[in-house]
Amino acid sequence: MKVMTSILLLKSSFTLVSEADILVGEYFLSAGDKEEHLIEYTLTLNQNKTFHFHSYRNHKKGIPREENKYGQGNWSLDGKIVSFTTDKKTDLDEKFT
Repeated sequence: MKVMTSILLLKSSFTLVSEADILVGEYFLSAGDKEEHLIEYTLTLNQNKTFHFHSYRNHKKGIPREENKYGQGNWSLDGKIVSFTTDKKTDLDEKFT
């Protein structure tokens, strides 16, 4: 009986790990080159269902040459679709626009 209970508890603990836990982490994309035009995106998905986003652009001939944009909010997973939401009152300020 103890063995059966142990196996049942072990099996149920494995099912507690969801697909959302697999998505948690930092994602990075870089395009262009440092000499002419560089674009970098960083997306961090946190375990508490919040996210942070950073967009960096460096265009040597652009006005302005460098640009940083930030975002934050909540994310959710519905099947294979990840959705991002932002609350204007709590997630937006001078830095996070």
